[in-house]
Amino acid sequence: MFKSIRWRLVIIYFLLVFMAVTVVGVFILDRLRSQQEEWTLNNMRQYAEQVQVLPSLRADDWVENESQLVESFSNWPIAQTDQAYLLRMDGTVPRVLSSSMGAQNLIGKLAYETEVIDNELVFNALNGEKEDKIKKGTYQPEDTVAHLVVPLFSVSGEIKGLIYVTSDLEVTNQVLSASRTILFQGMALALVLTVIMGSILSRSITVPIQAVTIKAAKMAEGDFDQKVDVKSDDELGQLAMMFNSLTDELKKTISQLSEEGSKLEALFTNMADGLIAIDTKGKLLHANPIARKLFVIDEMEKEQDVLSLLQELRPDVQLDHLMTSEDARGELMLEFSPEEIYRAHYAPFLNDKGERSGLILVFQDITEQYKLETMRREFVANVSHELKTPITTIKSYTETIMDGVLDDKEMSTKFLGVINNECDRMTRIVRDLLQLSSMDYQETNWELSEVCLQELLELVDLKMKISAQAKNQQLRIRIEPTLPCLTGNRDALEQVMLNVVSNAIKYTQEGGTIDMHAYMEESHLMVRVRDNGSGIPQEDLDRIFERFYRVNKARSRAMGGTGLGLSIAKQIVELHGGSIQIQSNLGEGTVVEIRFRDGNAQERV
Repeated sequence: MFKSIRWRLVIIYFLLVFMAVTVVGVFILDRLRSQQEEWTLNNMRQYAEQVQVLPSLRADDWVENESQLVESFSNWPIAQTDQAYLLRMDGTVPRVLSSSMGAQNLIGKLAYETEVIDNELVFNALNGEKEDKIKKGTYQPEDTVAHLVVPLFSVSGEIKGLIYVTSDLEVTNQVLSASRTILFQGMALALVLTVIMGSILSRSITVPIQAVTIKAAKMAEGDFDQKVDVKSDDELGQLAMMFNSLTDELKKTISQLSEEGSKLEALFTNMADGLIAIDTKGKLLHANPIARKLFVIDEMEKEQDVLSLLQELRPDVQLDHLMTSEDARGELMLEFSPEEIYRAHYAPFLNDKGERSGLILVFQDITEQYKLETMRREFVANVSHELKTPITTIKSYTETIMDGVLDDKEMSTKFLGVINNECDRMTRIVRDLLQLSSMDYQETNWELSEVCLQELLELVDLKMKISAQAKNQQLRIRIEPTLPCLTGNRDALEQVMLNVVSNAIKYTQEGGTIDMHAYMEESHLMVRVRDNGSGIPQEDLDRIFERFYRVNKARSRAMGGTGLGLSIAKQIVELHGGSIQIQSNLGEGTVVEIRFRDGNAQERV
C-alpha cells in the first residue's frame, strides 16, 4: 500500500493536518490555561487590594481591635473557590489570625505548620514582595491551586502581617478538560475529513498519472496508438497533452526509422555485393544473404567468427591492426577459388562515444573484371608480340639489304618477298583488330539482305577446294533441301564460314576429310563443320575463342594465322543472333557447330 503514491499523499496530508491541529491545540490549551490562571490571580490580587482598605487592617496596633479585625476579615466577601488567611507576625514567624468563612480550622496556627500555606511564598513575602504561584497537588496533580501572598507594612515600614489567598483551579481544569475534549473531537473530525479529502485529491492526481502509466506500458509493448484524455488545463492536463504530443512525434519518428530501416534492409538484402558487420573481436554482427552464401554462414548463426574465415583466405589479416590504425579504410583482395575473386572494402563504424566499435566489410565480385583485366594484359602482350615478330623480321631483312645484298638481285628479291609477306601479315593483324574493335563498339554498319545458306556454302566450297586439294583432302558438302534464308550481312557470314573451313583444312593432316552439313534442328538453322584432324586438348577448349589464343603458337604462326579468326567469327555469329560451339578431342578431330535462331538475324546487326 505504501508503494502507491495515492496512499503516500493521503498519509502526508494526514500527518500534516495532525501536526498542525496538534500544535494549534497545544497552543490554544496552553494559552487558555495561562489566561485562566492569570484571570484567577488577578481576582485574587483585587481581593487582596480590597481587603487592605479595612480601617482595622490599616491600623498599626491589631491587638486593640483584634476582634473587630477578625470579624471584618472573615466576613469580607470572597469567591466560593477562594480561601483567604490573615497572618500576623508572632516575632519573626507569621501566625494565622483570621480566615475567610470556609477556613476557620487554621486560626492560631503558625504558617509553617499548615499544608495549605506555601512556606516558600511566605518566606519570600517577608522580604517585602508580593508573591504568587500556581501549585499542583501533591497526590492529585490535577488538583491545581493558585497561591498569592501580599505583605502588610506598618507606618514604620516594617511587615506587620500577610494576606494569603488560595484559589482552587478545579473549574479552570474542568474548562481545560472540556476544551481538550472538544479539541480532540475536532482533531478526529478534521483527520477523518483529511483522509477523505486527501483520498479524493490524491485520486484526482493519481488517476491521470495511472492512465499515462498504462498507456506508456502499452507503448513499451509496441502499441503506439495511445492517447490520454485531457480533462484540465493544469499541470496534469499539460502532462497529458505533452504525452499525446510525444506519442505523435514518437509514432512519426518510429515510422521514419522503420521506413529507413526497411530501405536499408532491402538495400542490404538485395545489393549485389556481400556485406558483413563485425565487432572488435571479429564476431559477426550482421550479414546479408550474399555474404552468408559467400562464407557459408547459417541464418541462425549469431556468434560466427568472421575473422577466422578471413584469415583462412588471407593469413596476414590482423583485426587489431585494422582497428587501431589511423585510417582503418582500405581494401583486400580475396581469392575464394580460381573462379571466385572478390575485393573487400572495409571501413570502421563508431559508437555513440565516437569510439571504433567494429568494421563494415563490403565484398565485391570482381571475377569477371579480374578475368577481363587478365585478358587485357594478355591481349596487349599478344598484340605486342604479334607485331614485334614481323617488325623484327622486316628490320632484320632491311638492314641486310642495306648492308650489301642489294647488289645481289636474286637475294634482294627473296628478301623483299619476305618483307612483303610480313607487311601483309601485319596488315591482316591490324585489319582483324580494327574489325573486332568495330564490332565491340557496335560501329559496324552492315547492309542486311536475304542470304541463301546453300549458295553461301557452295561458294565457300568452291573457294576452299583448291586449298583442300593441295593437301589431298576431301571437302564434302551436304545441305538439306528447303532451308530458310538468313537475314544478315552476306560478306560477314561468308567470312565466318571461310574461317571455320580454313581452320579445318589447316589443322587436318594430308588425306583428311572435312564435312560441311547444313540442316534444321527444331527451330534453329544449323551449320556443322567436322574434320578428322589433330583436334584440340580439353584444357584449351574454354579459351579457344580468346583473341590471339593459339593451341600451338609456333605451328599457328608458321601457318600464317593471326589468332583472331575464331574471335571474329564468334562476334559475327552472335551479332546475327546465333551461337558457335566447338567440340574436340585431341587426335580425334574437331566439330564446329553454328546455330542461328529461327533462321533470322537479330535486329542489332
